[in-house]
Amino acid sequence: GIPTVVTCQDTPLRYAWISKHWFTTFQLLVAWHVVRRANRLIGVSPYTAEHIRKYFRPHCPVDVVPNGIMPEVFGRGERRLRPARARPASFTLCSVGGWGNIKNNAALLKAFSIVRRRHPTARLALFGREVGPGQAAEQWARRRQLHEGVVFKGNTPYAKVLDFLETEADLMVHPSLVEGNPMVLMEAMACGVPVVAGRNSGGVAWTLDDGRCGFLCDIRDPRVLAETILQAMAQPDQNRSLVQHAFDFARKHFSEEVVVNANESILQQLLTPGPRTPK
Repeated sequence: GIPTVVTCQDTPLRYAWISKHWFTTFQLLVAWHVVRRANRLIGVSPYTAEHIRKYFRPHCPVDVVPNGIMPEVFGRGERRLRPARARPASFTLCSVGGWGNIKNNAALLKAFSIVRRRHPTARLALFGREVGPGQAAEQWARRRQLHEGVVFKGNTPYAKVLDFLETEADLMVHPSLVEGNPMVLMEAMACGVPVVAGRNSGGVAWTLDDGRCGFLCDIRDPRVLAETILQAMAQPDQNRSLVQHAFDFARKHFSEEVVVNANESILQQLLTPGPRTPK
């Protein structure tokens, strides 16, 4: 009986279809129950909101309010975007996301092996679930001789990932097949790191301002992904203007202040007397 706003981070039907795992099927059933009873809904991107409207037929409005980035993350980007300093000769890529069908890091490992043929000193750091030393990702990569130049970091404290983005990463690659409004891309934008991600990965293109804040490509095809990574590596001067636009875009649309104000406005509307959604 308490007025409630529910934020929808994901698109449950598509996640269940891609992963084909019992847990995402369970999540789909829970999502149906919650969405149908909600007084007010928020989708973190237009893609997420449209998915909820189309497949769950809610009895209430669905607003779009993205995730928010804390001010200190933008502080890291401000430091990084100061006049260019000398960078190491080797090129460092990174990816933050667990192992599995949805995050699609297998395609990234295949693409990185192609990149290494042209840039033997390049390295790739993987952060997340089951991508640590000796875990599923490394086992899979070693069986296929795709582990050279890859640092399997695994689960890492949030602050240390941000440290890596600010001081070591030259490019963030996010090969996920579907996302609502991925924090990892927004954090890379706020830290001043150029990004490569999927053109048809749900809310990814919207997060990257339809390619004006990063490189979009077919992340299902390792060769296309590798060529896009190589393109990003080959144009550091152009990347700087792209990164600056991405930083400004993120601050304007994804800053914590903007997101909090939007959420508070919706909560105030919900407190206005009027008919409640029936249970």
